[in-house]
Amino acid sequence: GVIVHFKKQALGNRAINIVMGRMEKGIESQIKVPRIGVRDAVKHVGTLAVSGERGVRLLTATKDGVSEVHPRELGIEQAGYLAFRILRPDWAVTLKTETLAPIVRADVLQRMDVSEGMVHGRAIVQYKIDQAGLKTFRLKAPAPGISLTVSGRNVAKVNEVDKAAGIWEIELQGKVENRYTLDVVYQQPCDPKSARLKVVPLQTVGADSQKGYVVVFTAGRLQIKSESLPAGLYEDDARNVPTTFGAGSLSDAILCYRTTRPDYTLDLSVVRHESA
Repeated sequence: GVIVHFKKQALGNRAINIVMGRMEKGIESQIKVPRIGVRDAVKHVGTLAVSGERGVRLLTATKDGVSEVHPRELGIEQAGYLAFRILRPDWAVTLKTETLAPIVRADVLQRMDVSEGMVHGRAIVQYKIDQAGLKTFRLKAPAPGISLTVSGRNVAKVNEVDKAAGIWEIELQGKVENRYTLDVVYQQPCDPKSARLKVVPLQTVGADSQKGYVVVFTAGRLQIKSESLPAGLYEDDARNVPTTFGAGSLSDAILCYRTTRPDYTLDLSVVRHESA
């Protein structure tokens, strides 16, 4: 119980704001809505509005002493609210909760810089997150044993959780919604004398879809050509890559492809020219 004292006797309308909080672990399947009662009140009516965080859907399980109305009748335009009119003091409302899984789509710009004995890779991963927030992302390195350097907004921890498969987990300080970008840099050794090179990209794990672009650059005396075009890759011009990736100028790229699937392998032939 709480007793509120005024500085002097009150007459007419008075408004009191009350904030309550309780720690919870997870989200219960059913929630009994807390009720505040006013002692010795002659009449007790009003309105009730309930909402959950993004990704939690609320449904009315039971109600007593209230009538459910459309949230717009209470001036609420946001989605995800339940609204009620209170009819008597001893009202009760029980809600049923449903947790929605996030829908994640990834646009990836994969840049490969091929030099003697080394492939320098950079992937700009742009996530589009709908329906619920997300705090943890997973990436698959091009091959096991490759170390990833990951940067992004509010990154708290980066760990390799599966060394055999090369799976890395990125944990953020809090959930993100709508759009989020990760910048990943890595190096992959290759045979400096081989005439063939297999380019395997970085992959997102758990995303509902992944598409984007892959661009290949060379350095020194290397001449690179594509052996064959795998499924899911389509030739494109590097100048068509959207500037929203923030990768700078890509006009010097030797090869550029638009990708519609994450699991491709690009076979390249490598010719080394002698100095003239």
